Amino acid sequence: MAYLKKLGLACLFCFGLILVLTFVLTLFNYINFINNGLFVFFMIFNLILSVFVGSFVLGKRALKKGWLEGIKFGALFLVIVALIDYLGFDYTFNVKFIVFSIIILVSSLFGGMVGISFRKEEK
Repeated sequence: MAYLKKLGLACLFCFGLILVLTFVLTLFNYINFINNGLFVFFMIFNLILSVFVGSFVLGKRALKKGWLEGIKFGALFLVIVALIDYLGFDYTFNVKFIVFSIIILVSSLFGGMVGISFRKEEK
């Protein structure tokens, strides 16, 4: 049960950051502050940053092996994204999703490793 609380908090940070940054980027795109090509770049960066932060939060609360916590969080995020894409929007499997998955997993891995290094040691 304690692990689910940690995972829920990490998901809350991740999806909350996605919502806030998406709103800000959409607002900037609406008032023509950024063009469409830059908007797509920032949206991908938004996802990478959000997964990193969520994995960082989970790694900071982990007892050991932050890289494993990061990979588990990244895999959970990818399962959620794949379910939404394939069941909700009827996308087909392609090479872009594989590259996207690798980038998300690496970002999540680094987030877990950095998070566990920031953890306060129990004395």
